[in-house]
Amino acid sequence: MKIKLFPPVNLKWPISSPFGMRKDPHSGEEKMHNGIDFAVPVGNPVRAMADGRAFICGWQDPHDHDKGFGMRIWQICDIHGEEYYLWYGHLGAILPQVKAGFEIKRGQLLAESGDSGSSTGPHLHVQVRKVNTNEFYDMEFNEQEKQNERRQKARREGDRRNDWNG
Repeated sequence: MKIKLFPPVNLKWPISSPFGMRKDPHSGEEKMHNGIDFAVPVGNPVRAMADGRAFICGWQDPHDHDKGFGMRIWQICDIHGEEYYLWYGHLGAILPQVKAGFEIKRGQLLAESGDSGSSTGPHLHVQVRKVNTNEFYDMEFNEQEKQNERRQKARREGDRRNDWNG
């Protein structure tokens, strides 16, 4: 089953590592990759994949910034009556207002991409996990037309704040 979500970055950026089995870039072993990696440069806007609430924001390990997902956001949301965590990892910066308990709207700017944590280079890692389980799900991003509509509207109104920078 794939969960349909709003794309966290402009879909012009390629997926560098899809959901599924892969050769782990650190160990070289075949392992499950529970998310999707987008090859984006540092500083690229990262947007919310769904409505929800920020659950955890900040460093995975404040004493070791090279560990795990580095700077990350966990969001809790309801999708078809089920609660899920949406994870955004390896961030470079999180907007100051995005803290635990912050209400999030789909498509809202949350952060900038980065290269933090156990990373092989600049990218955004996103994943979906069902709350209170160890079930991870693949994602599908089918909102490109809505992104284009928002971009065109912003240009018509002369307001580039809603436009994608990357």
